[in-house]
Amino acid sequence: MLRYCCLVLLFSLTISSCTKEFLDKKPDKSLVIPSTIKDYLALLDQADAFNNCLFWGEWGTDNITLEYQRFQSLSPKLRNAYIWEKDILQGEEDVNWNELY
Repeated sequence: MLRYCCLVLLFSLTISSCTKEFLDKKPDKSLVIPSTIKDYLALLDQADAFNNCLFWGEWGTDNITLEYQRFQSLSPKLRNAYIWEKDILQGEEDVNWNELY
């Protein structure tokens, strides 16, 4: 009987522990989902965030094939990405990644 009462009490506390309003609060304004035209315009005003892209993944696929002369004319970082070198950036910081994240 005691075990049954404890389970009922635990279940009651679990389902009543928080309200919907608590879950709707956003800890940071950047986590708000845009819902109005004003919200979407504010997103578009941040053009720098949308004008960057990560391209290392594309260089590491079979979507790109290069002749040897073209390969030799690439920067060392692009050559490293093309041949799947272990350290593509040669110890340098990835600016593209840091700007996006």
